[in-house]
Amino acid sequence: MRVRNLLLVITIWVLGVAEPALAQQLPQYTQFQFNWLAINPAYTGMSDGIELNGHLRRQWVGLEGSPFNQHVNANMPVPYWYSGVGIAVTNDLLGAERNTRASFSFAYKILRKPAYVLSLGMSLGVAQKSLDGSLLISPDGVYGSGVDHQDGVIPSGTSSGLQPDVGLGAFAKGEGWTAGVSMLNVTKSGYKLDGNESEVQIAGEQHLYGTGSYRYVLTHRMALKAAVLLQSNLKQLQGQASLVLAYDDFVDVGVALRGFNDKSLESLSLVLGAKLSEQLRLGYSYDAGISGLNGVNSGSHEIVLNYRLKSVYTIKGGKVIYNPRFL
Repeated sequence: MRVRNLLLVITIWVLGVAEPALAQQLPQYTQFQFNWLAINPAYTGMSDGIELNGHLRRQWVGLEGSPFNQHVNANMPVPYWYSGVGIAVTNDLLGAERNTRASFSFAYKILRKPAYVLSLGMSLGVAQKSLDGSLLISPDGVYGSGVDHQDGVIPSGTSSGLQPDVGLGAFAKGEGWTAGVSMLNVTKSGYKLDGNESEVQIAGEQHLYGTGSYRYVLTHRMALKAAVLLQSNLKQLQGQASLVLAYDDFVDVGVALRGFNDKSLESLSLVLGAKLSEQLRLGYSYDAGISGLNGVNSGSHEIVLNYRLKSVYTIKGGKVIYNPRFL
C-alpha cells in the first residue's frame, strides 16, 4: 500500500507541474515493456547488471514523411549507493523535422523491501530540433530551379535549435509486476530556429507516461505477460495494452492494441520475441493500421534488441562486475 500511495503522490506532483500544451504526435513504442528506460529514467539501474537496449521503429510505411525512430540506451546499477546510472540517445525523423536527444540518467532506490523496490530517477541532457525548409511548401512560394517560399519565417535550407532536456520518473518493481510514471521535457523549453528574415519559435511540450505490467505463471514453462501504457501531452490521451505468451523464457508470442475508443484506435499488433543467448534477446512487432490512415500506409515495423549481462554479485570487500571479454 505504501508503494501505491507514493506513486499516487508522485503522479499528482508530476501532473501539478505541467501546463496545457499544443497537440503534437508523441513517440510511440509497441514493445515499450522491453525497453522501460526509453520512457522512464527511474528504471535506471533496476536490473542486476549491465543493460544495453536498441529500438528501431518505422511507422506507417509507404506514407511519405512518416515517423522513423532510432533509440539506444545503456544503464547499470551502482549497488554501493543503491542507485543506477545510464545514458540514452534518440533520433526521430518526422517529415521535414529531425529531433535528436542525448541524456544522462540517475536513479536512486528510495525503498528497498524484500517484496518490491521503488526508484526515483532524473535524466538531464540536450535536445536538438532541425527543420529542413527545402522540404516545405508555402501558398505563395515559387519552386522551380530553387526554393523561394516568399515567406520571411520559413527557412529555405536547414535550421536548428537546442533546448535543455529534463525528465523525471518513478518506477516500482516487485515479484512479477512493475508500475511507473514519468514526464519528459519537464521544463517545457522551446526551440528558436532561424528563418529567412525572422526567428521561428517552436513551443516545447511535456510528455507524460504511465505504465504497468504483470507476469502470470501458467505452468513451469509458460507465463502470460500483460502490459499497459498511457501517454499524453496533457491535451491528447493515448492508451496501449499488450498480452504476450512466454514459453520457457525463450520465445514470446502476443498481441497489442493501441487506442481505446473510436477517436484513438490506431493499430492492432503482432508481437514476437526470441532469446538468442543467455544475454541477448531480439523482439519484433508489426502494427496493422485500423485508423483512417490505414488506406495510405502498409503498417509499422519495430525491432528491439536487448543485451543484459547479469554480472554483479556481492563478495566481501565490495561488488565485482566481470568484463564480458573473459566470460
